[in-house]
Amino acid sequence: MPTGREGCVVEDIDLVLRGFGTLYHTDDEGILKLIELKYGKAEMGFAKTKTFGLIDRGLKRGEPERYKGYFLINYDNENWDKANFEINRKPVTLTELSRFLMFGDIGITGLNFK
Repeated sequence: MPTGREGCVVEDIDLVLRGFGTLYHTDDEGILKLIELKYGKAEMGFAKTKTFGLIDRGLKRGEPERYKGYFLINYDNENWDKANFEINRKPVTLTELSRFLMFGDIGITGLNFK
């Protein structure tokens, strides 16, 4: 398989959240968030940023009502009851994180890939 320098990368996505039905006021296809989880202050690498930027831009154009964005969640403890969290570098509480994961509005929008 070619390497990244030869034009090929393989990336994983940590979470795909889809909410649908009456709880989310949607049809059976629902709404969607893409999430990258990183421990500590880690950031997404160059290749991952390019790859998911391409996906993000396509979903924003093709499904703007359904697609709620791509988010980076950082945490600093494997025990989430004791962890500190950030979503797109903004500190949030565990309660806010839980609301966010259930598609509640906590005032944080998806990453803006260029």
